[in-house]
Amino acid sequence: MVYSPSCPHSFTSSLCDYVIGLPVQCNIRGDYEISLPVQCNIRGDYVISLPVQCNIRGDYEISLPVQWNIRGDYVISLPVQCNIRGDYEISLPVQWNIRGDYVISLPVQCNIRGDYEISLPVQCNIRGDYEISLPVQCNIRGDYVISLPVQCNIRGDYVISLPVQCNIRGDYEISLPVQCNIRGDYVIGLPVQCNIRGDYVISLPVPWNIRGDYEISLPVQWNIKGNYEISLPVQCKIKGNYEISLPVQCNIRGDYEISLPVQWNIRGDYVISLPVQCNIRGDYVISLPVQCNIRGDYEIGLPVQCNIRGDYVIGLPVQCNIRGDYEISLPVQWNIRGDYVISLPVQCNIKGNYEISLPVQCNIRGDYVISLPVQCNIRGDYVISLPVQCDIRGDYVIRLPVQWNIRGDYVISLPVQCNIRGDYVISLPVQCDIRGDYEISLPVQCNIRGDYVISLPVQCNIRGDYVISLPVQCNIRGDYVISLPVQCNIRGNYNV
Repeated sequence: MVYSPSCPHSFTSSLCDYVIGLPVQCNIRGDYEISLPVQCNIRGDYVISLPVQCNIRGDYEISLPVQWNIRGDYVISLPVQCNIRGDYEISLPVQWNIRGDYVISLPVQCNIRGDYEISLPVQCNIRGDYEISLPVQCNIRGDYVISLPVQCNIRGDYVISLPVQCNIRGDYEISLPVQCNIRGDYVIGLPVQCNIRGDYVISLPVPWNIRGDYEISLPVQWNIKGNYEISLPVQCKIKGNYEISLPVQCNIRGDYEISLPVQWNIRGDYVISLPVQCNIRGDYVISLPVQCNIRGDYEIGLPVQCNIRGDYVIGLPVQCNIRGDYEISLPVQWNIRGDYVISLPVQCNIKGNYEISLPVQCNIRGDYVISLPVQCNIRGDYVISLPVQCDIRGDYVIRLPVQWNIRGDYVISLPVQCNIRGDYVISLPVQCDIRGDYEISLPVQCNIRGDYVISLPVQCNIRGDYVISLPVQCNIRGDYVISLPVQCNIRGNYNV
């Protein structure tokens, strides 16, 4: 250890500037227990480094716990560089109670073969301006349990990054949970970039209670082969102005369960985006549920762009209790082959002025069940659009039921444009209990061949001035049953 020459050799000095280095360089073979605990009560300006460089073979337990109570300006680095073979338990827990301006880095760079348990937990009670980085770069082969939990109670301005870059082969359990109780202005990034082969359980849960202005990004980019369970749940109770992005870009082959649920209780002005871009082959269960209790002005986008082959269950349910002015978009664009169950239900209890759009553009081949139910209890001025544009071949069940209890001025459009071949059951039922001035349009334009049952029932209990249009333009060949029943209990001035 190297200290300032004018200061006593003590960790408890309040007047010293320190450079503390505990490097460990190992070329070891056998069974080891390695521990480098550092417990510090320090005040001043520090550069703290605990690098571990190892070329080891055998069975190991490696622990580098750091516990400190520090005040001042710090540069803290705990890099671990390993070329290891065997069975390992690697733990780098960091527990601190710190005040001041910090640059904290805990990078782990590994070229490892064998069975591993790697844990880098960070528990922090910190005040000040921080840059926290826990990058993990791994070239690993074997069976792994990798955990990078971060639990923070922090106040101030932060830049927090937990990037994971992996080239791994084998069976893995990867967990990067972040639990934060933070106040201030934040930039939080948890990018995961993976080139992995094998069977995986990948979890990146982020539960936080945050106040302030935030930019939150959890991008996941992977090129994976095998059987996967991928979960990126985000549970947030947040107040302030936010930009939240959870993009998932996938080139995957195998059997998958992909879930990106977002549950939040948020107040303020938001830009929320959960785009999913996929080039996938195999059998999939894809779910992007969004459950929201939000107040303020929002732009919510959940676009799904897919080039997929196989058997799929795709669900993008949106359940919202929202107040304010909103733009909600759930566009689905896919080029898919196989057997599908596709559901995009929207259940809303909303007050304010809205633009809601759920466009579906499909070039699909196979047997499908497509459902886009919209159940709404809404008050205010709305523009609601559920356009479906399809070039499909096969046997289909297509449902776009809309059930709403709405008050205000509306423009509602459910256009269906289809170029379809096969046997179909198409249903677009609209059940409405509405009060106000409305323009309702359910146009169906079809170029279809085969046997069809087409039903567009409209059941309405409406009061006000309405323009209701259900035009059907069809160039069809085959045997058809076409039904457009309209049952209305209406009061007011209408053009039907």
